[in-house]
Amino acid sequence: NDGDLDLFLANNDEPAVLLRNDNLTDNWLQVDLMGHSPNTEEIGARVKVTIGASTQMREIRCGSNFQSQDPSLPHFGLGTAATVDEVRVEWTNGEVTTLTNVTANQRLTVFKPAVDAPVVGPKAVGELTLLGASPNPFRSGAAIRFALSRSTETTIRVFDSAGRTVRTLADGARPAGEQAVAWDGRDASGRAVASGIYYYEVRTADRSERGKLVRLR
Repeated sequence: NDGDLDLFLANNDEPAVLLRNDNLTDNWLQVDLMGHSPNTEEIGARVKVTIGASTQMREIRCGSNFQSQDPSLPHFGLGTAATVDEVRVEWTNGEVTTLTNVTANQRLTVFKPAVDAPVVGPKAVGELTLLGASPNPFRSGAAIRFALSRSTETTIRVFDSAGRTVRTLADGARPAGEQAVAWDGRDASGRAVASGIYYYEVRTADRSERGKLVRLR
């Protein structure tokens, strides 16, 4: 993950060989898609990167070669461009996420949008049910609601549209039952965040769910 592509060869009846690429001079971008279970790597999704009139596309694949494998993390060579005009993610469920003015030379994490609605169906032991956030959109604060079928370690975090952690709202043991955690629209330093789309994640030991929040100022 140093910005260039290396080649690893697993030879039959011979030692494995790693061919390193240490001649990186231009800019690059990697896009890490965070999907929902069971397709957490978003196999089948497409990522398009546009700079000016040029667009590159990578499709997330699995088992695309005989006895070899492409990396699931799409890599884009950007030449001398220091900024990507647009990153467009076409998710497997038909939804689209678009990011603009993305800085080069980074591993960009993009979360798949979640539906702010309860999960209907029987609850397995330890299962997490996301109940949405309200009000949404919000101005001064919102409550993230969820239910746990048993007491478990739970982490609740908020991310911006580029996948960067804005704030960790809770991290520790929580009891079973329906509950809510409030976010006042501020980051970890206590500063009010800008208007826009944010994503929240509720994670337990055996499951994670994500939803979307819209901040208005």
